Amino acid sequence: MAWINAIAQPTPDEIWLSRFGKGMLIVDAISGDVRHVMQNDPGMTSGLGFDAIGDLFVDRNGLLWVGTWGGGLQRHNPRNQAISSLRHSTTLPHHLSHPSVLRLLELHDGRILAGSTGNGIDIIDRRIGVIGGWRADVTRDGALADATVSALAQSDDGTLWVGTYQGGVQRLDPGSDRFRRYTRDQGLPSLQIEYAYISSDGTLWIGTGDGLTRHNAQQDRFELVDGVDGAALRMRINVMDEEVDGRIWVATSNGLFTIDPGTRVLRGLQHDEARADSLSSDHVLSVLVDREQRVWVDTAKGLDRLQRDSAPARFEHISAQLGRPGESFGGNLLEDGDGRIWTPLFLLNPADMSLYELHRVDGFDIGAQWNGSSALTRDGHLLFGGSKGIAIIDPSRFQPWLVAPEVTITALMVDGQVLPDAAITNSLVLQSTQRHFDVEFSTTDFSAPQFNRYQYRLLGFASEWIEVDADHRHAGFSNLWPGDYTLELRARNRAGTYSDEATRLQIKVMPRVWQRPWFVVAAFIAAIALSFGLLRLVFGHYRRRAGITEAGRRTHDCLA
Repeated sequence: MAWINAIAQPTPDEIWLSRFGKGMLIVDAISGDVRHVMQNDPGMTSGLGFDAIGDLFVDRNGLLWVGTWGGGLQRHNPRNQAISSLRHSTTLPHHLSHPSVLRLLELHDGRILAGSTGNGIDIIDRRIGVIGGWRADVTRDGALADATVSALAQSDDGTLWVGTYQGGVQRLDPGSDRFRRYTRDQGLPSLQIEYAYISSDGTLWIGTGDGLTRHNAQQDRFELVDGVDGAALRMRINVMDEEVDGRIWVATSNGLFTIDPGTRVLRGLQHDEARADSLSSDHVLSVLVDREQRVWVDTAKGLDRLQRDSAPARFEHISAQLGRPGESFGGNLLEDGDGRIWTPLFLLNPADMSLYELHRVDGFDIGAQWNGSSALTRDGHLLFGGSKGIAIIDPSRFQPWLVAPEVTITALMVDGQVLPDAAITNSLVLQSTQRHFDVEFSTTDFSAPQFNRYQYRLLGFASEWIEVDADHRHAGFSNLWPGDYTLELRARNRAGTYSDEATRLQIKVMPRVWQRPWFVVAAFIAAIALSFGLLRLVFGHYRRRAGITEAGRRTHDCLA
């Protein structure tokens, strides 16, 4: 038993109960059954930070805030029902044995293999979690030769192929508990294995740090795959994929390559500085052949899409079209059941070319993403591995964050003096002696406040929007001419959604005495009168001069 400090219902089907000193209970709102017991685990940075829960609060956008006694403030997005994580824990059972996952593979029986960067392979039951694994042991024959697992593949007959970072390739036959090792003696050009792929014809391809090889099943050896000119291509292999006709695409550190059906040579496509439609970069991180047989290529300088039936090969630069020129898409391209393309950074819908950027608040938090650490399960789930575990995505349940941010004025300053909160209304009057005002603002969207952007404009002074980032949430104006103005404020959140309506502050600038209408009219009349008087004075002066001149002329005539 524990004292219940607070109760919150962030979603219609869940009730959260905070227990002082014993974490949190998540209860089914209909049946009352306990769905989950959440407690602090020091090894899980994204879990509950402290077991002594003080208060719970659901904000207007549905985010749940958890206040603790001594463990700080935490935030949870209850809308995230699509993305979950499996992490390393030193105390909880069925968690990863190592925090960093370098490779992922779904076996034929539905279990998941996770190859780590330091503790071999974890075997994951999708209902339970980690249920066992294979560990490196250089003293035992038949064990893994290296604790860093960098490649995983399974043949149709159930044979498991394991590539390690320094120990070459190992093979585990169905029903066996002993690995057989392949090294340079069996044809591998390097013991550094990068990638494993089994093509539709059953061929095993192994990418090494020194080129691509294929397994000759008859001779049980590996053969180096050369270029079209017969020369050995020594490059790092990142990812491979295949078209329905059997053409294989190979993403490498030195360009994009193909292996045509019925051939055993690599044909290369490289970046060409002289052609704007060539591959964006020779450093190719990932390649994906989607259901419509379109070829997507993610490079270090942007996402490209191959344009079919063109010679030489031409590429559309998708990153540039999406307003992110020169920016990698994140590697690990996967396609979901609706034809959308996922990476650890983005979700792209090719149907309308809409882009959604994934963040921690969406539930995606696996640290550094390892290139090639991804898998698509037979039931349509997406798996991504990183330095902090595995992200498991059910794309059918994903809901993008589409909350329109509202802008709120948080502070008003006039001539450097902060006005009391009670003075913050929808209007501001500047007296004739007040020359400067500042407005500070924020938004109600706290899902990822550091990525919010703000825009403001002062109608009556200028019509263009001025954009600022989250660190510069203020606007200031000085020495405005007397009159009525409208300050409009709006925001754009991390998902690119703008405020539905701008927040408005009506501003009235009172005139000084010399700026008042009657003073201006009087000054105008006085100026006219003064001008008229000056004109009379000038004309009178000229008339007198003219009279003197005429009198002198007559006197001169008489004397003559």
